[in-house]
Amino acid sequence: MKTARNPARLGAALFGAMLVAGGCGDDEGATAPVPTSILGTWVVTSIIVEGNDLAQLGMGLSFHFSNDGEYSFLVTEDRLGICDVGPFCEDFGDFSVTDSQIVFDPAEDPKPFTYTVAGNVMTLTGVMNGIPVVLTLERG
Repeated sequence: MKTARNPARLGAALFGAMLVAGGCGDDEGATAPVPTSILGTWVVTSIIVEGNDLAQLGMGLSFHFSNDGEYSFLVTEDRLGICDVGPFCEDFGDFSVTDSQIVFDPAEDPKPFTYTVAGNVMTLTGVMNGIPVVLTLERG
């Protein structure tokens, strides 16, 4: 993360995309296009933690992924300890992506999440603040 906020949280949250450079020779340092399926704004509709849906308890989370190599996110009514002070916060950072994994803040404090996209629904599965979590997002 690029701020002094809790480094253990998901540089979550939310919400551009910098891809892992691959290959060799002339391709070294090149980035592949960000999959269009993940670009844009996503609103979390479900936050499953230890069998509980924190979204149903009032927590809100949205991400924005853009093709300039950054993501940003906004948290409302934090119930996971993502925000250092108060129940609302926002943050940003870089991420890398493969066919099945998004890694938030790959150069600083990597936070890998498995992802799938089906139409306008994305599912992210990973760990936030040491707790396994499954996020369901809809294109916003």
